[in-house]
Amino acid sequence: MVAVNRHNKGFDFFSHQPYLEKNTIYTHYRPQKEDMLNGIVWESYQADRFDSSKDIALPDICADIMILYTSDRAYTYFMGGTETARSMKDIDFIDDVKTIFGVKFCPGSLGNIFTEDLCDAAGSSIEAINVMYNGPSVTRALENAENFNDRIIVMQNYLANRLNDGYEVDMLSNYVTHRIMSTHGMLKINDLAEETGYTDRYLRKFMTRKLGMNMKTFSQIVQLQWSYHLSKECAVPCQNLADLAQLCGYYDQSHMNASYKKLTGMLPRDAFSLYE
Repeated sequence: MVAVNRHNKGFDFFSHQPYLEKNTIYTHYRPQKEDMLNGIVWESYQADRFDSSKDIALPDICADIMILYTSDRAYTYFMGGTETARSMKDIDFIDDVKTIFGVKFCPGSLGNIFTEDLCDAAGSSIEAINVMYNGPSVTRALENAENFNDRIIVMQNYLANRLNDGYEVDMLSNYVTHRIMSTHGMLKINDLAEETGYTDRYLRKFMTRKLGMNMKTFSQIVQLQWSYHLSKECAVPCQNLADLAQLCGYYDQSHMNASYKKLTGMLPRDAFSLYE
């Protein structure tokens, strides 16, 4: 029998997006341990004076509520994670965007925060008005909010109401997702099957439905994001990629190179220096 802590205190790394973090002006807030949203919200962020020439998004394993502000209007979406790098140019108005605000959710923690059973990482883009409770009023408040703090307050109020209205997550998917995240993508799937008491086949099928991608790919993206995090936030020198590969659980540097190439189309060194 698996158990879940409703307010899991999060992870020891963050899912990075250089097209946002390395944009003109980047602001972010991560809930602290005492915050009721810690373990549910990974990060709130905002990129001002957005430069759409920085358009490549890395593979991601978490869902976002994202608002894109142009001079004329705002567009509010639920954005699922993606299995490979994508160009934000597939949004036809991206060159008109001035500001992007978003809330990034911890994988496995969506539960019934939204009106539909949404996958954490399904590569989907859905108008948020269609999946948020009281969608018209919440999205209108987000679109009319004038600064980062006001937008955070709108989302905090929405989430606090959801947490106090019978919030729950699927215990199995939450447990499996958190185990993969806490081991930085290095835990073997057959070990997870043994831990949970389910067959390997059942677990793979169940989690593919919950994640929107297979567990192997999800684990590979977690491992990639962990290695990127170490190279950027923890200042692990990327000059010695062989040591970084070993630290992150790859067989060797060639294995890390192949994984990055498959998921991003880039070698690690190129991904680490993107937009710098």
